[in-house]
Amino acid sequence: MDIYSNGLAFSTFLLDTAGGYNYHSVLQNGELVNQYKTIKEDGYQGEYAISFGTNYKDKFYLGATVGIQSIFYKMSSTYSEVAPFDADLDFFNFNEYVKISGAGVNLKFGAIYRPIPELRIGAAIHTPTWYSMSQSIENSLYAQYQYTDPEIGRDKLAYEASSADDGEYYYGPYRFDYDLKTPWRAILSVATVLKQKAIISVDYEYVDYGSAKFSDASDGVDYFGVNQGIKEIYQGGHNLRAGAEYRFNSLFSLRAGYSYQGSPYKYANKFDKIQSASGGFGLNFGQFYCDAAYTYRFAKNDTQFYDFDGVSSDLISNKYINNEARITLGIKF
Repeated sequence: MDIYSNGLAFSTFLLDTAGGYNYHSVLQNGELVNQYKTIKEDGYQGEYAISFGTNYKDKFYLGATVGIQSIFYKMSSTYSEVAPFDADLDFFNFNEYVKISGAGVNLKFGAIYRPIPELRIGAAIHTPTWYSMSQSIENSLYAQYQYTDPEIGRDKLAYEASSADDGEYYYGPYRFDYDLKTPWRAILSVATVLKQKAIISVDYEYVDYGSAKFSDASDGVDYFGVNQGIKEIYQGGHNLRAGAEYRFNSLFSLRAGYSYQGSPYKYANKFDKIQSASGGFGLNFGQFYCDAAYTYRFAKNDTQFYDFDGVSSDLISNKYINNEARITLGIKF
């Protein structure tokens, strides 16, 4: 039995025994169910930065930053199966709750070289963030059944099990601490300023997703298999960002941008990439300014409800479109 499914399923009779240790499902062969899943996620990632910088003859610039990171994430999901009317099972809901928090530190080093006033060439290295993390997991399962009694007709029975329950099948709430090292990244950038009217910039970023690593679990878990899996599944990701701005006069500017985020997976397909396009304008009235921007973000991926011990659900293809508009008003003092 594992923390996520088997023990709770046995406690609520979704899995039962037919003598000995032969487990069987409450559904009969050929009985199909409707499957639903809802996921709610909340969180944030913040940083406190301490920066240092210097330059040589206004041509060569050096900078360094110490970043103190804070992170928080929580996820709740409900997976449901609804059986046909004539089945013994009415429906069940499998609920998951995960909360993660942590603090970490990283370093950033960067340089900019201006061979001529119109051209800027930059490079930066971001070290991994070394996090100290805390995570808790809690699951529950509610199952409702139908049965037919000759005297009372069709009725319902309900069973519920939770990872907070005491007894033979106790699964939490399960809390543990561990260390996490995130991927390092490198950035190259080129920007040009033309006649104080136009700015064009291009950034290329490489992220070594396969270098992430877990270690020092408080519950004694050996992360060797997990870390090997990270190396086998993830690869270096290539990201590209480009932007341009044109100043018609001291009052009005137009802006446009494009970004491409490559897949971190070794066995990538077209569903693993994220792209966005943006446009906007700026108004500068001296002490008062106004900026407006619109961003269109689009991506695709596949979702799988479950994949456990060789039993998996069909893939669901998702298409994500995000439209975002922003207006910024400011006063300069």
